[in-house]
Amino acid sequence: MLSPFVHLTRLPRSLISPKTMASTPVREYLLKSINGQCRDVKVTEEIKYVGRSPETEIQDEFCSRKQVMLKVDFDKRTLEIQSLGVNSSILNGQAMEKMKNYPAVHGDILEIVAGKYAYKILFSPMAGGTKHKSSDTSDDSSESPAKRAKIEAAAKESWTALDNNLLYILTTSGTISSDKVAAYDLDGTIIKTKSGNVFPKNLDDWQLAYAEVPGKLKKYHADGYKVVFFTNQAAISTKRLQIEDFRGKVQRIIAKLNIPVQVFISTGKGIYRKPMVGMWRTLEEQFNDSVKIDMTKSFFVGDAAGRPQSQSTKKDHSSADRLMALNLNLPFFTPEEHFLGKRISSWIRPEFDPKAPATPKSLLEPSGAKLCGDKQEMIVMVGSPGSGKSSFVRNNYSGQKYEVVSRDRLGTWQKCASAAATALQNGKSVIVDNTNPDMESRRRYLEVAKKAKCSCRAFVMTTTQMQARHNIAFRELIDPTHVKINEIVLNSYKSKFKEPTTAEGFSEIVRVNVLPKFEKKEHEELYKMYLLEK
Repeated sequence: MLSPFVHLTRLPRSLISPKTMASTPVREYLLKSINGQCRDVKVTEEIKYVGRSPETEIQDEFCSRKQVMLKVDFDKRTLEIQSLGVNSSILNGQAMEKMKNYPAVHGDILEIVAGKYAYKILFSPMAGGTKHKSSDTSDDSSESPAKRAKIEAAAKESWTALDNNLLYILTTSGTISSDKVAAYDLDGTIIKTKSGNVFPKNLDDWQLAYAEVPGKLKKYHADGYKVVFFTNQAAISTKRLQIEDFRGKVQRIIAKLNIPVQVFISTGKGIYRKPMVGMWRTLEEQFNDSVKIDMTKSFFVGDAAGRPQSQSTKKDHSSADRLMALNLNLPFFTPEEHFLGKRISSWIRPEFDPKAPATPKSLLEPSGAKLCGDKQEMIVMVGSPGSGKSSFVRNNYSGQKYEVVSRDRLGTWQKCASAAATALQNGKSVIVDNTNPDMESRRRYLEVAKKAKCSCRAFVMTTTQMQARHNIAFRELIDPTHVKINEIVLNSYKSKFKEPTTAEGFSEIVRVNVLPKFEKKEHEELYKMYLLEK
């Protein structure tokens, strides 16, 4: 941070010797309003309370009368600041804990309430321009007036929260909308950890990923590109990272780059998280002043590119950045390609490609298999969650002579077996809409069918596990009320699965090929995007 300046006294200049000018300070400092929301405050007291008052002209009910306490050391030209109010106060972009002392010096930015009533702390310069050396030697802190100006510029920004805080947008001063967008991921692309860890150990564990980053971004900015960052920060939604803290980190990064930047921060799951295109669509529709983006002139750079492990590099943690670009038909580059000019690297394509044309297949295999038997029967469905079992059953057996038995409705396999037995006794056929991955789960229904003296067929979904995961992600996007299915459930099914055979007692094994059907055009467009990060 900028070192405090020694101040001049108010004695007549003719009575001040050079020695007096350098050593006798003015015992006051100024809180200079930088956003026009409040009034300048000249402080002469050693302890000063600032908040809602006629002096500041702050009337906000969310601001306490004693929102912050400032204690000055006039000799050292430093402050200690305590946040006292119910709502957070911010110092240099970082939220202050209540009743904890925070040091401040000349040029620091104090927001009395987060996002509002920003003051710049000003002391007078020392005679001859000499400065005290700051004890903060971190290369991410501001140690000169030029660097402090960058922090101040970063503070002159707008923050917007959308969709119940699932998306935050930062727009710094000087950002201009453009038809050309130079888009970047943040972690692993613009910055990397100082520690070498995959994840930062604290908010200061960062440095620019490449020495070429500032120059490259400044070049694109000078060429009329709008520079935009898109970053996934799920830790914010789980409260492991506070948005105020991350905001301060972003301010410091942008101050180091010294160009206008717009930043989109996805804080959880859903349409905003890469590889989904929600952040980009929000940029297009709400945060580019109706300027249409030319996708052929724009590009996206990210390190989550699906690259395999090599002798010199680790395997990429995901493909989210590359897949978002593919979803948008947007040119994509890895950081090494973009900043260092290295050759294009290979990547591992997803096992399930939603963009691949659907191959027409008969619904059932073998081709002679029938949806409904000629006589009373039981059909046991076999397939993982998300494989399309329930949709298949709903689309083909509603209103038929079949009784649908499902654990989703009945709760336990015991109740399902009992309901199946009752339906067979009443002369109806039965279709069991459960996962039934192993011989034990299927044997229960084979025994029921055997007691009723009717045949039993197994209908096996051909959906791969990766397509099932895609289907689950799609279903959660179009129907947030649907029961969530996690990886543990899918992996449990995979570990238990045994291919059904006629040796178990089934009269026929039928394979079911399900092609998705869509109620809305936008649903089809969404389904044909990459929804999984890897």
